[in-house]
Amino acid sequence: KVVFTDRYVNEQTFDALKLSIEKNALAWNIGEEEIGRRTAIAGHTWGEEIEILLKAVAASETNDADGSENENAQHVDLLIASDCIYNP
Repeated sequence: KVVFTDRYVNEQTFDALKLSIEKNALAWNIGEEEIGRRTAIAGHTWGEEIEILLKAVAASETNDADGSENENAQHVDLLIASDCIYNP
């Protein structure tokens, strides 16, 4: 699952993220239901608690395809930061 984040300023930021996801999904022939399964959008400011991000990842990973409990829930494989300057 891909979790798209940005610092919460206003809803327009997240509307733009959603539009970008939808346009890219359309280009790859990914349907709306699959978008919902594969992606999440969350407000996050770098340096703050990551609990909401872990919940967004876990929401799709709690069960394996066979319905059994997934040991890797809340596991993150890759982190990409873009246009990100962290100045604590």
